[in-house]
Amino acid sequence: MVKVGVTFGFALLFGVGLPLVLIRLTPHEAFRAIGLSADLAVLIVLLTAGSVYTSSVSSSGVRAMVLSLPIGMAVASFVQMVSGALRWVTLKVAGPLMADIVTGTIAPASLHRADVAVFMGRAFALTLVPLLLWFGFVNHTSSERTGRRIFQQVAAIALLLMTGIILAGGFLAFYELRSR
Repeated sequence: MVKVGVTFGFALLFGVGLPLVLIRLTPHEAFRAIGLSADLAVLIVLLTAGSVYTSSVSSSGVRAMVLSLPIGMAVASFVQMVSGALRWVTLKVAGPLMADIVTGTIAPASLHRADVAVFMGRAFALTLVPLLLWFGFVNHTSSERTGRRIFQQVAAIALLLMTGIILAGGFLAFYELRSR
């Protein structure tokens, strides 16, 4: 718990707090107009939870740092693959317009695209962060890190990612169909 608290504290302090202070202290008015998005805070929390999980499956801090980039790239590729599969299925079933709406390329007529993206990103982070922290806690409290446990955890994370992408697409499709 101390490790997680310190990790999140420093991540938010240096990722959100410090930039806010520097923006406010900047003498030039043009820089004060720059706002710090709440999405940045959500991204920092999500990345921090991912790093806590990565460190829980690694035997050393150096190994966790080295694995962070390939794991991040693998997760990004997985998300693109699932989104592509969802687009392909929707394209075959409902046509190109609905496929673009379901994948977020085009916003539904009744919603603004930025509002949809912000809502989906925050809702997704709120479900993924607790799962990553729980798995990190389980791994840190046990000296046993079997391949089977790690595989089950990665499968659960992948299932949550797929579910989030499908639900987001369904949410967008629902609002588009409702607006017609």
